[in-house]
Amino acid sequence: MKYLSNSPADTKQHKISKKYLLNYLLFDRSSHLSSEFAQSLTRSVVTLACLFTLQIVVFFHGLDKLQQTALNFVFLYFVFSLFYCYFVYKFPQRFQLRRYFIVLMDNLLISYCVYSFGIAGAAFYPLYLWVSIENGFRFGANFLHYSSAVSVLSFTLAVILSDPWMQQLEIAIGLSMGMLIMPLFFLILLKQLNDTNSQLQNKMDEAEYLATHDSLTGLPNRLYLEQRFSKAIKLAQKKGHEIAIFFIDINAFKNINDTLGHDTGDQFIQQFATRLSYCLRSTDTLARLGADSFMMLLESKQPDSYASQVANRIIEQAAGRYDLNGYEIYSTFSAGIAVFPHHGKSVEALIKNADTALHYAKTNNKPAYRFYDKSMSKEVSEELQLQNDLRRALENHEFELHYQPQVDASTQEILGAEALLRWNHPDKGLLYPKDFIDVAEKNGLMIELGNWILETACSDREQWNRLGFHNLVATINVSGHQFMDEDFITHLTSMFDKYKLRKNQIGLEITERILVEELDLVKDIFNQLKHANVKLALDDFGTGYSSLSYLKRFPIDTIKIDQSFVRDLPGNSEDSSLVQTILAIGSNLNMQVVAEGVETREQYKLLRDWGCKSIQGYYFGKPQSQKGFLKRLRENNPFPDVNLSIAGKSA
Repeated sequence: MKYLSNSPADTKQHKISKKYLLNYLLFDRSSHLSSEFAQSLTRSVVTLACLFTLQIVVFFHGLDKLQQTALNFVFLYFVFSLFYCYFVYKFPQRFQLRRYFIVLMDNLLISYCVYSFGIAGAAFYPLYLWVSIENGFRFGANFLHYSSAVSVLSFTLAVILSDPWMQQLEIAIGLSMGMLIMPLFFLILLKQLNDTNSQLQNKMDEAEYLATHDSLTGLPNRLYLEQRFSKAIKLAQKKGHEIAIFFIDINAFKNINDTLGHDTGDQFIQQFATRLSYCLRSTDTLARLGADSFMMLLESKQPDSYASQVANRIIEQAAGRYDLNGYEIYSTFSAGIAVFPHHGKSVEALIKNADTALHYAKTNNKPAYRFYDKSMSKEVSEELQLQNDLRRALENHEFELHYQPQVDASTQEILGAEALLRWNHPDKGLLYPKDFIDVAEKNGLMIELGNWILETACSDREQWNRLGFHNLVATINVSGHQFMDEDFITHLTSMFDKYKLRKNQIGLEITERILVEELDLVKDIFNQLKHANVKLALDDFGTGYSSLSYLKRFPIDTIKIDQSFVRDLPGNSEDSSLVQTILAIGSNLNMQVVAEGVETREQYKLLRDWGCKSIQGYYFGKPQSQKGFLKRLRENNPFPDVNLSIAGKSA
């Protein structure tokens, strides 16, 4: 049949469900051809069944006048239903004509019964109301008016042509008035229902929007993107296209929020989102996932090249200067990119791999993007395992501190030692901080690990006191997370009290990055430490973010020349100039200067001749365990009051 030849989906729609038979008889719940055709076909079948039943009754019992009238009515209704079914099939798109036709024929058939049965036909009166109201619900308010008018006219015609009705004219007039008033009542009811449905639909649309969009930027959120992503993958699989997905993070966004306030941070996010949207086509999708995380979905026949173009466009437009509430901010971002189907065939796999690529793009604070590579997953898996091992390492006492001596450049006497963390991994052996510190920082383990380092170093320093080494300084490296922790000062002073240490027996080494964090808070912490007479050293000077102004702002006692400047001495003239400049700065500001990474006699003599007071490096000793360091102190004892017998027993 023609109406079944459109598509498999249409074929399914044209099937008649027994479950909804009454719906087709009473109300048309869909404006699709399938529903209307099913309704018309059902009317024809039911009418044919009634006609067949009446014929059986006639065969066994004969006919009187009323039964003949009923039989004629059913026959006419059957013929009308066939015409209606034919019109639906023949003219599937011409809804208005069919609707006028069905309303007219329904009313004429009812009027035929009213005329045929005389005053007894008043029993059919409710059908007029039913047809008017039913057509109003099915086809709208306009058809309620039309159906009411046709009902009144056809009823009037039946009354005029019927003598019994003319004799009861007042009843006919009353019924006519009811035909006009009752549909109007239902018209008002229908309008209220429509208004209520409209309000409900608006609320549902609003709730759906809030559930699938970010309130700050108005962008879609992760839920919307994943739904969009699933559809895009199905379409790509069908057409053989490819999809690129971006995972974007703003670098150092926390600094903006913490330093300038959340209102400024929100304004920055809005501007950043606007700049991102300018880099995309209308067919691409941009979503905000969280505070400073965004995701983009790009569909293209050549997603690699298009994704690279978009990434470079973002670097040009989204990275750079922002003017926010009178502040000038320079911001960068990192992006990880995964491409379907090369980097995954499911939404979860692609998002995971894009996140993995993002991890590699965030190795520095410059605008950067990375495409996913399979080797990344292996490294991430190893990092995850290392993270789990780190959490167990403290419980299993796998960490220990090694101490590298710092010596007087003139006398070669030991002035103190830097405490350096080592991890005795059960499978990988001895690990150095460069192998695991980044993982610890990213996973929030640095405060716990830093507190362990602090207590262990203080405990070891107490042993030095018991052995008579009262003037040595144990220097401890402090991470930014630990330094900025609100309990840091309290924990530090409690360790001094617990192990009965003088404040100047412990020194703290910080990196230059800490100086550019929250300036007022950092300055307050520095002042508290200085007031407590704790020695403060600036590690890796010249390699990070600091300027000379920081040396003036903060009460720093010691500058440590990074080993990268010492490594190529004496052959490298540029490093020679830098080292001499740092030594001059330290001398002019009355700060002690320690040169790290000294490995040769030539380096040592050169630094000593330039005026460097303290030396640290393999030339004077590699980092050793507490036991080994105490042995070194005993062998190179610079102090006359050391109890060598106690030291020997302890070492």
